[in-house]
Amino acid sequence: MTGVAYKDDKRKKFEDAVSRLEANKSKYSSTDDNENDLSKMSKDDLKLVYKDLSKRKYGFQYKTVPQAHTDFMDKLKKALED
Repeated sequence: MTGVAYKDDKRKKFEDAVSRLEANKSKYSSTDDNENDLSKMSKDDLKLVYKDLSKRKYGFQYKTVPQAHTDFMDKLKKALED
């Protein structure tokens, strides 16, 4: 998504990076998302993530906030309350 903001040669840098990642994806241990145990993370880190994500706007991309975002925010909030 970041590459869209750039024009010409600068955009090509992003396209090249994506191509290199795709060409080498077999070197990565997994392409699946890993669900992390939030209880193992520091409260300070969780607070920073929560603060950042709570400011996110999706109107340019979606009509409503994605359910995955809402679900993750709920998990973060619960982890901060525990």
